[in-house]
Amino acid sequence: MPDAGAHSTFHGSISHIRMPHRIRLLIVGAARALDTLRPELEASGLDVVGEVSDVAEAPDGLQPDVVLVGDARSLGDVAEAWQERSVPALVVVADDPRSVPDIGRLGAPGWAIVTPDSTGGDLRAAIAGAARGFAMRPVLDEPALEDDEGPLDALTTREREVLELLSEGLSNKAIASRLGISEHTVKFHLSSIFSKLGVSSRTEAVRRGVRTGLIDL
Repeated sequence: MPDAGAHSTFHGSISHIRMPHRIRLLIVGAARALDTLRPELEASGLDVVGEVSDVAEAPDGLQPDVVLVGDARSLGDVAEAWQERSVPALVVVADDPRSVPDIGRLGAPGWAIVTPDSTGGDLRAAIAGAARGFAMRPVLDEPALEDDEGPLDALTTREREVLELLSEGLSNKAIASRLGISEHTVKFHLSSIFSKLGVSSRTEAVRRGVRTGLIDL
């Protein structure tokens, strides 16, 4: 099994990865730009077992091989949906891959990040690579995109709840208990919060949350 911690790109040797036979794919809120690629993906040996706008709408007991997440902000919801069972491989669509929090914290066996303008070949490679246990990011030469959204818009509702509890001095275990989620999921939410707020510690996150009006002390 390839090392999921070793990052690869969609160029060079990785692009020839063959699609394992009949990968079961669940699509969650897929970007419209990917709609035209669906026939090509199905013809490649994919079995699309569901397509929902929100992961909460997925049928109970569904265990796909790969989940295609159309909006990186939904990763936290995916983490919560699978906290009681093994997280499937993940492929995430993001305008700026550098803004995506550490997917490795979710415990997925493999994962990939793609941009909305990815070609059919790139997307097939991403899905196949994730299914086989690779961790993959696209090659980006341009500077990181400037985020003109304020922190209030950048954080999801769940992330704001975690940040609020963080400001109360609660541990990861206590936050998990209060919200009814796993510590594993709390760690992922914290990673996402740190990334979005541009901080590297719990204390800095709380300070920035206060300065931007996200939380009150």
